[in-house]
Amino acid sequence: MDNTIRFQPAQRDDLYRIAAFLDDCWRRTYRTIVSDDYLNTMSVESRHEALCKRYDENLARFLMMLDGDLLIGVTVFGTSFTKGYEDDGEISAIYLHQDYIGKGIGHRLFAKTEQALTAMGYTYFVLDVLTANTRARQFYLNHGYKVVDERTFPLGDIEYPMTILRKETPLTIRQETPADYAAVYALTKAAFAEMEHADGDEQDMVERLRKREGFLPALSLVAELDGEIVGHSIFTELKIGDHAGVILGPVSVLPIHMRQGIGSALIERGHTVAKSLGFPLSVLVGHADYYPRFGYEPIAPHGITFPVDAPAECMMVKFLDESGKSARGMAQFPAEHFPT
Repeated sequence: MDNTIRFQPAQRDDLYRIAAFLDDCWRRTYRTIVSDDYLNTMSVESRHEALCKRYDENLARFLMMLDGDLLIGVTVFGTSFTKGYEDDGEISAIYLHQDYIGKGIGHRLFAKTEQALTAMGYTYFVLDVLTANTRARQFYLNHGYKVVDERTFPLGDIEYPMTILRKETPLTIRQETPADYAAVYALTKAAFAEMEHADGDEQDMVERLRKREGFLPALSLVAELDGEIVGHSIFTELKIGDHAGVILGPVSVLPIHMRQGIGSALIERGHTVAKSLGFPLSVLVGHADYYPRFGYEPIAPHGITFPVDAPAECMMVKFLDESGKSARGMAQFPAEHFPT
């Protein structure tokens, strides 16, 4: 089962499927908690309309968990609308297919969602749950959330007790400063020391990229965990024909902290920053089994070429904006990407 499970950010065309999934899950979860009168007012169509509004206004993101083509889990998250916690990142929904409950799947989906919120720049996460839903409440407590408030929430004509829970993430993603350079050099060297296909130049490449004309400090990011720098990523501007874009790499995480979502958080934040700066695409040369989860795909079908000798499936592009899809030609890699 694990080999067939994948995570996929939802697009607008996925929202009706998600609405139907959430409607079914909500009815199963709350049929003994919420009045039948309220449940009978719910519809997939009205939920779909509400999800589309949040999507179109960039008020929420949606993460799908699939087993093959079967939708087995959904989270809805983004900027908080909980009064008093408007600066937090909010997880407003997490639901699983009934056949996958109790198998550890929910923990994986929840962790991915928290990683996404961290990548969006949130330090605190908040969520709410109807107090009578004791199973969900305990799930959140088990993940480090603490009860911060007890309120009521109207559903139809009835006010239901609602619990607000909150958590501070120990991981911070921020822009690198000159004071970080020595730590970044050391962690990059350590990260690539035992890595297959590494050439040992990665830590020096980072230093060269910082010194190049046009270096963008906003795209050199560090991950800080309890005051220690544990990860780093850098995106550098390049040209593909008449189009400006960025190239990702290196991405480094201290070996002791690998496989904890730190690299993912750095990459996702970098994409967000690059898009905000007006770059419509990002390219890289990297592992074909890793980077597609971030939306990267082979360059060949898009008429883009690279000035390097690498397997076709390892040369990838991610479009941050639709305008990037018209880029054609040779990507002009920064000279600093190559050993001197």
